[in-house]
Amino acid sequence: MISVPVIMNLVTIPFSETIVARNINLGLLMILSFTSFNVMGIMLGGWASRNKYSVISAARVVAQNVAYEIPMFLIAIALVMVTHTFDLRETVLLQSGGFWNWNLFNFGASPLMPAACLMFFSACWLKPIAPPSI
Repeated sequence: MISVPVIMNLVTIPFSETIVARNINLGLLMILSFTSFNVMGIMLGGWASRNKYSVISAARVVAQNVAYEIPMFLIAIALVMVTHTFDLRETVLLQSGGFWNWNLFNFGASPLMPAACLMFFSACWLKPIAPPSI
């Protein structure tokens, strides 16, 4: 159950200008919603074990997930404000060319984009995936 939202995210990610499974206008919103869906699977896994310590551990992991997802979502909204679109293919087309066209180096739109990039990837990498074993 937890792996289905991860696989669903691959539908909207454009791998190049022409290689995309399905171009959805709200692709970024779809990815954000599917990445937060795994929280329910973690909580259900802890609850299904019928052990009070597993439920407490699952609730702790859910709280950590929510704490990491809030800054990640806010930074993604900052990207939407810079590109003016939720469509990931349009975002890729806006950044086509060299690396100097990337939104990371678009200091005219927002001078804090490099800091936002570091915060986004640290929130993605530090986010817990599964409850720790007790």
